[in-house]
Amino acid sequence: MDRQKIQEALAQTLAPDPGLIRQATGALESYRSQPGYGIELLHVVNEATNPPHLRQQAAVQFKNLVRFSWCPAEDSEYVEISEAEKHEIRTHVVQIMMSAPPKVRVQVSEALTIISDTDFPERWPTLLPALVERMEVAFQSQNQSQNQNQQVDLDAMKGVLGTLDSVFKRFRGQFIGNIAKDLEYCQQVIGPLLRVAG
Repeated sequence: MDRQKIQEALAQTLAPDPGLIRQATGALESYRSQPGYGIELLHVVNEATNPPHLRQQAAVQFKNLVRFSWCPAEDSEYVEISEAEKHEIRTHVVQIMMSAPPKVRVQVSEALTIISDTDFPERWPTLLPALVERMEVAFQSQNQSQNQNQQVDLDAMKGVLGTLDSVFKRFRGQFIGNIAKDLEYCQQVIGPLLRVAG
């Protein structure tokens, strides 16, 4: 995939010219079925030198790609993302979410939640440990910041907590017998975080 073409199409979707917008939207729709599109979108999201509006548009496109192509219905027109690309996305999405600006982080967090609905914990056992690690780092930086009168990254902390809340929503209203194994796993992983916070 040509990242430059993707970036150009993303930028054109924000143009004031309806003709350019239609052309760019068509290009992005054609890229959607190509291998590596999700990874390329994440590269655009993660590139700090990209303008914020471009990063946000890439995040929205990524979220929509995940929504329709992660686990599409059998009669869907959308092509499922390959298992290799899914693995690469799962490997990098938490780090990319945490390093993104707040408005972009919201979009990536929504995509992460969609992925976790189908893949967590069986196909994504590293999700909770990665989120716990990010919270531990945030707590440590908070303690250091208080000692040195520095600004704490509260947006990062809120991002992780919001993502955890979204991931755990799947357990609400469920019979304990159906989810006991998953809940036990979650408690084991989240336990150290509760000790750090306490």
